[in-house]
Amino acid sequence: GGMFARVAMSISGDSDIMMIPTEAVIPQQDSKSVWVVRNGRAHSVTVETGFRSDDMVEITSGLTKADTVIISGIMQIKEGSLLNIEK
Repeated sequence: GGMFARVAMSISGDSDIMMIPTEAVIPQQDSKSVWVVRNGRAHSVTVETGFRSDDMVEITSGLTKADTVIISGIMQIKEGSLLNIEK
């Protein structure tokens, strides 16, 4: 079982700036969060964002380069959901 999710495997290129697709960021009342995959399960992580372009947003804290960010299917995900990853 598990839910299907599309992920961004690499966060940005060589620089220290982490950019992810804007659709991955979920606005909360007083913060923003993204879903990441850790050990095959979904976890919600609070992030802070910097500048944004039309389709990408800079993550200034909350993520590491090792994180795999979920960019689709995020409305159905719950904390700890087992995921089937489509690369």
